[in-house]
Amino acid sequence: MNATWDLVDETARLYRATYAFGYGGSATAVLFGLGDDELALMSPPGGWLAPALFDAIPELGRVTALVAPNGFHRIGLPEARRRYPEAPVFAPRAALKRVGKVVDGPRALEGLGPLLPEGVELRELPGMKRPDTFLRVQAGQGPAWYLNDVVTNLQALPEGAMGLLLDAMGFREGLALNTFGCRWITKARPELAQWLLSELRNQPPALVLAGHGPVESRPQVLARLPGILQPLAGGS
Repeated sequence: MNATWDLVDETARLYRATYAFGYGGSATAVLFGLGDDELALMSPPGGWLAPALFDAIPELGRVTALVAPNGFHRIGLPEARRRYPEAPVFAPRAALKRVGKVVDGPRALEGLGPLLPEGVELRELPGMKRPDTFLRVQAGQGPAWYLNDVVTNLQALPEGAMGLLLDAMGFREGLALNTFGCRWITKARPELAQWLLSELRNQPPALVLAGHGPVESRPQVLARLPGILQPLAGGS
């Protein structure tokens, strides 16, 4: 794990970085372009890599908005607020109370809408019990989707007892439905499935960023997304 921001797409000024948390966990921080040289920082980095990742951001642009995609990807928000005191924090409405425990004055996610440039969509996913955020940006090679905790893209399961536990919980290597998480964060899984499958038909992604794991852009893998998401349609 390196303290670097990887350029995902130059057109959208889309970057990602991996940061560590807890006992061996990792998550994805995302930067995406707003106006001029402005950037939004979603799921700000935490852990031991965070200082170096924050130090590298000024070379990429100026952060003017912070986004907590849900009430749990919040470890880096206090440091992000310290570094960018003028940048408002946005989060889904149902996550505002939880996000407000680590930073003051978070705003509802839809408040960021007027600041988004053409080709960028940020919204709360439908059918959620614990809200999560969907981002779509028009990248040079086509739509780029960010699906935070609905899908994972784990390169490998850990060895030993932790790997056995994750396997038993339904986690799989590669692009996969987060079956354990979706039981916990969704209340109307068919509604979520219907919306996602409709969006797949209308604007299939050329890139997928997950909240946990690297970017997936291989057409043969992305073509499996309808099948990956289909189990959501079965309900609880």
